[in-house]
Amino acid sequence: MEKLAAILCIITIIFFTSCKKGDIENDQDPATPDSVTIMGFKDSTELIKSIQYDYRDSATNAIVFSMTEYYYYDTLNRKIIISLHPLSSSTQSYNGVEFSYNSKGLLSHVSQKYITQVTDSNSALTSDFTYDEANVINSISLSFINGKHFTISFNKKTLPSGGYQLTWIDPVSYNGYPDSTIDIANFDAKGKMQVYYLGSVLFENIIYVSDSTEYDLNGNIRKIVQTDYTYSAIPAHPDTAITTSVSYDLYDFTSRDTKGDQLYNLDQILNNGLANFPKSLTYNFIPVSNNMNEIAYQYTKYPALITNITTSADNGGGNGGNYSVPFNSSPEYDSENRLIKYRMFYNSGSQNYIDYSISYYK
Repeated sequence: MEKLAAILCIITIIFFTSCKKGDIENDQDPATPDSVTIMGFKDSTELIKSIQYDYRDSATNAIVFSMTEYYYYDTLNRKIIISLHPLSSSTQSYNGVEFSYNSKGLLSHVSQKYITQVTDSNSALTSDFTYDEANVINSISLSFINGKHFTISFNKKTLPSGGYQLTWIDPVSYNGYPDSTIDIANFDAKGKMQVYYLGSVLFENIIYVSDSTEYDLNGNIRKIVQTDYTYSAIPAHPDTAITTSVSYDLYDFTSRDTKGDQLYNLDQILNNGLANFPKSLTYNFIPVSNNMNEIAYQYTKYPALITNITTSADNGGGNGGNYSVPFNSSPEYDSENRLIKYRMFYNSGSQNYIDYSISYYK
């Protein structure tokens, strides 16, 4: 269950010149943007140059939509640009998104760039992020095309486990109605999300869904257990009544590969500071394409090979009940064991597919 509708699905570009495998050399021109050193990259052969997305109908396997995003790294100015077409300079005009980072490498500012006028009033033009002394997010400020400005404040509480809990209230839902529900996310001491409580209001009742994350010993997501709560239910607050609760394995990744972490690494660097947040939250504040929960789960950390998916029998989340759907994928690698092709499911109504085709700078 997604609470927020995606603001805008936009595309990315990393262009790189004079990139060398290994650590940066002392005599390198300091004025040249160098992707080797940005956000911890030490091997330029890992740098993704472009990703092509082919959306396929599961019934016919026909491509219903296709796009390519390109990546441009500007280490000198601590920026990554994501664009719909290749760039040769960070000063070019483009349709896409610019990511800026602070001195700690944490995402600090996102701005959308348009060659043509965009009229969607729900699109965020800019997003600004602040963090506490432990590098945990404490505020997000949004500026929209329609001139509205919102700030979301995150309240942090230490948990007995040594981790922490964040709670926040969205200032407005994207259908224009005020949102009074509290969102809750629990993290372990290393900043990995353990459970996320997603709240929404439906027919004057508060509906909560929680996604609990199980990891394997290699840091891969092993399973997502979803629990549906109904009627004024705030699971993190025991004094609140819960009418019903039903749990099931939303995604059960029964097999993963042991290589191919390039997509995972890109996500960790691009969204540093928020990379381990639920994507149903962050893709509204960080307008990057294909960052929905189920997409990111499939390449965290290595590509999923076999997945059992629990989905609605009526494809609409109504009264049709749930059933299990198996999904198998066969990632492809180049001679350097880099992920170059990967098919993922897109769990939106019917089980459609997205084929990823990835290119690198070297």
